[in-house]
Amino acid sequence: MRVQDPRTGGAEASTKPERIRPPMARMSLQHPSHCDICGKHRSSKNHQACSRIRQERKNAEWAAHMAEQEAARTAKQEKRRYAR
Repeated sequence: MRVQDPRTGGAEASTKPERIRPPMARMSLQHPSHCDICGKHRSSKNHQACSRIRQERKNAEWAAHMAEQEAARTAKQEKRRYAR
């Protein structure tokens, strides 16, 4: 995808920002119907507070997961670089 740069007037390639967390469930069917924090049905109330608590609990797990992905990505690039 090309983005117009207003300063130079030319087109320059856009890059995606670096992820700090893995992608979560994209569809509502991928979530359980009961909240794992408060135990109530997810459809009964707004679960913003529960979501905040869940994010705080999962930060270390997400950091480890993203580190594993980065290590796998660099290993794959190194393998590709010297695979001739």
